[in-house]
Amino acid sequence: MTLAAVSDFKPTDALVALLTVESLVFAVLGIAIALVIPTDRNRDFFISKKWVLVVINGVLAVVAVGAVFAWAELFGPDFPRQFAQRVVACVLILAITLQPAVAILLSSGVWD
Repeated sequence: MTLAAVSDFKPTDALVALLTVESLVFAVLGIAIALVIPTDRNRDFFISKKWVLVVINGVLAVVAVGAVFAWAELFGPDFPRQFAQRVVACVLILAITLQPAVAILLSSGVWD
């Protein structure tokens, strides 16, 4: 990435990218939970099931923190005045923060 490309990277670009990454990591968490749920034939992992879920949740939390910073950069200085735009901003921050919380709750019910 060139210096010009970095300077063109706006908070809206960061927010879109981070929300996409957050959704993909959440999907990976779903796959990991499906893999670690006990079955009739237990799967052997080279690392503990708990460690897999902790790492995925950690990555999801870090990405969510980046998304919160991008949201703050976008909406913080000039919070929207119109009702519809306020609703969008509030629902967006709710979605950003709720996804890691749900992931932790789902994971905590699975690990040994």
